[in-house]
Amino acid sequence: MNIFVLNCGSSSVKYKLYAMENEQVLAEGRVERIGQENAIITHQSTGKEKISKTMPILEHTVAIQESLNLLTHAEHGVIKSVNEIDA
Repeated sequence: MNIFVLNCGSSSVKYKLYAMENEQVLAEGRVERIGQENAIITHQSTGKEKISKTMPILEHTVAIQESLNLLTHAEHGVIKSVNEIDA
């Protein structure tokens, strides 16, 4: 069972994806400076290189979607589809 934990602040989003079978963190990341043209996204999947990029993110919904995109990314992600998230 994969659990997606999301912590939304006024200008940031932090997340972790857990595999509960073995209580392992599969991936984690954050989006900072939401509401600005130079928001920073960082993401790290277990066993893979940490990535960081700057892009305009004006709303929390965009930040969450970008986070999900990274979790399912062919190279940097750890799941193939958001359907693999159980809760």
